[in-house]
Parts: sequence; structure tokens; C-alpha cells
Amino acid sequence: MIRSCIYPTEIPVKQLPGNIWLSPGIQNGSFFGVMFSSHLRLSPPGFFMVLFILLAFILTTCGNAQHASLILTGSDDVVLTPLTLKELQFRSLIMNSSGVSNVELHGDNQEEAIVFAVDAIEGSIVDVWIDAPNHMKMLDYLPFGGEKIPSIPFRLKLAYANSGYSTLHFLVPEARKAAIEVPEGSSFVSFLLCNRPPETSGQVISDDHSENSVSRARAYIFLYGSIGPVTLGENVVAGNYQCNFSVNIEIHPQNAN
Repeated sequence: MIRSCIYPTEIPVKQLPGNIWLSPGIQNGSFFGVMFSSHLRLSPPGFFMVLFILLAFILTTCGNAQHASLILTGSDDVVLTPLTLKELQFRSLIMNSSGVSNVELHGDNQEEAIVFAVDAIEGSIVDVWIDAPNHMKMLDYLPFGGEKIPSIPFRLKLAYANSGYSTLHFLVPEARKAAIEVPEGSSFVSFLLCNRPPETSGQVISDDHSENSVSRARAYIFLYGSIGPVTLGENVVAGNYQCNFSVNIEIHPQNAN
């Protein structure tokens, strides 16, 4: 049985700062009591103070985000398997005079990095092309009188793990430890997809161009980076900042011209 308790109107109430009045049933600190009790009485100044606090909380926690979305493409002879969301999310609030916010390859927020697997014929050359902007922009901002759209610096970083993994390998932490970081600012990296001993060869597939069979191997690509810093006077306001960046993977034989 659910029992409801109604306080008589003659029970005295308690005044809080801002002319907020609470009945004895709410004075025990019950959050739901404060939210739903009919004995919560607000004078106009108190009402607007509570409304301001709620709006500030909502805008701070839900209305500010910085994210970079990946557009992933590849040639016909490569299989690309995303193992995470295709988006870098920087959860720190960025405003004027803010420092650098990172998504790291190794660190507390390493799980925020983008990871995808690259499967191709063993011994192939893997070419990775990157096209990323230098800034995120606040796309929903309406500039006025020649005003610039607020933007924050964005730097994309890349690493790859190429240790002769089988196409059945999915141990991302192991691959992360073996990852090789590409120098920051590089837009291209190329590597030979590692050959492995026959006893550890990966998925064997039929080669349409010969009677021989070929084996496929796996490499991993890690994408991470940073935003900021923002100096005072750059007209950076709280809001949603975003950008798109692209990664294209091309495969060709080792002996190709």
C-alpha cells in the first residue's frame, strides 16, 4: 500500500536565503520533496534565482560540446572496421583564457580515441591520407556586423599498430601498446603491412588472379588530438564547436610502380 502524507497548512514553514520557503516535510533535505511538494513557496526574487541556477546548470552540462567527426574512406581492396565511435569528443568547457584539452593515445581518457582496423593482403603497402582543419567552429553562431565565427584550435594526431596481427585479432589494448605515433602535423604515412610466420597467418582467401591463395593481415589506426589553448579576447563563447576530418586508406602491392 502506498501512503501519502499531507501536511496541514497551519504547520510553520522555514525561510531560506532568496525568500525560499520550505515546509517541515522538505526541511529534511529530500530532493524529491523539494521538487514535488506543494509546500515549496517562492517569492518572485526566489523564483528567478532558482530558474537562473537551473538554466546555468543545463547550459553548462548539456549545451557545451566540442567534437570532431571522422569521414572514413578506403580503396576496394581494403576492409575498414571501426571499433569505436567515429567521433572525437572533448568534454572540457572551452571559453576565453582556456588551456589545452586532450584526447590521449595513452592516459586517463585513452578510450575516447578513435580506433579502426585495417585488413588487407599481407605484404601490401598501406597509405594513410589525412585531411583535417586547424580549427573547430561554432556552426550555430550567427555573426553580426562582420563579426567572425568563434573558433578554437584543433590538432589531430595519428598512430598505427602494425605487428602482424591476424584478421581475427581484436585486442585493442595490446595494439595500443605497440602503436607508433606519427609526427604531429603530418598528413600522410605509409607502411608495409607486416608478414607473419606461416603458423600465425591470418585469414586465407582465394586469389582471383592466380591459383595460389593469399593471406590477409590486420593493422590498427588510432586517432586522437587536442583543442585549445584559447587566449583572452578571441571571442570564444560557450557552445557547440565541431568540425569534420577525413582519413582515406589506399592499398597497393609492394612492387607496384
